[in-house]
Amino acid sequence: KSDFVANVSHELKTPIASIQLFAELLRDGRAKSPEKVREYGGLIDKESRRLTSLVDTILDLARFESGAGVVVREGVSIDAIVGQIVERVGAREGNGGRLRYTPPDEATPPMAADPAALDRAIGNLVSNALKYSAADAPVDIRVNRRDDEVVVEVEDRGVGIPEADREQIFERFHRLQRGPVHDVKGAGLGLAITRFIVEAHGGRVDVASEVGRGSAFSITLPLRTRTRTRAREASGAGTRRDP
Repeated sequence: KSDFVANVSHELKTPIASIQLFAELLRDGRAKSPEKVREYGGLIDKESRRLTSLVDTILDLARFESGAGVVVREGVSIDAIVGQIVERVGAREGNGGRLRYTPPDEATPPMAADPAALDRAIGNLVSNALKYSAADAPVDIRVNRRDDEVVVEVEDRGVGIPEADREQIFERFHRLQRGPVHDVKGAGLGLAITRFIVEAHGGRVDVASEVGRGSAFSITLPLRTRTRTRAREASGAGTRRDP
């Protein structure tokens, strides 16, 4: 618990320090031109949004850890969830043409699941694949059925993950410290959230990787999902979806 608090404090201090710095520059009249005022104001806005996003993510993590963040519905289509992620993320600036989606040969059967939570889990993998790859590198997304399971695969051609990090990357606040990844923004919570969501659905997350060649993450879910958390039947509530 003390490590968690220390990590949260560290992550919160960075945007707060930036906001304080630029606010002081504006307060002291050190922005001598309208352009500088707009620049500093824009940076304050950017860091405040980053701070809000971080707080929201930490709250999401706490909910998913406790099991309170999963709201199960019947008749959920994993194909539709993945298709929506590809459409939404692919439409963002800089991502055009990078996502290569291969749907299953036959539609996967509907399952009992939390669609918003699975959107979050799979979306985290797709976002990471894009962040840790070159700006023009493709990311392959596949959905396959294997007996009574459905497998969602996200494969990139990025920096890869050293073997020593492959278990730790699913821990809270863990970020890669080796290789050209220091400029990648993030608190190291996305994969932890993905793991909690997938395990709440009775599934698992696996990774295969080679340094310098890329990584392949897979989410395996039982089609007859029996959640292991204090999930409740949907009553209009839901979980947050990344913008």
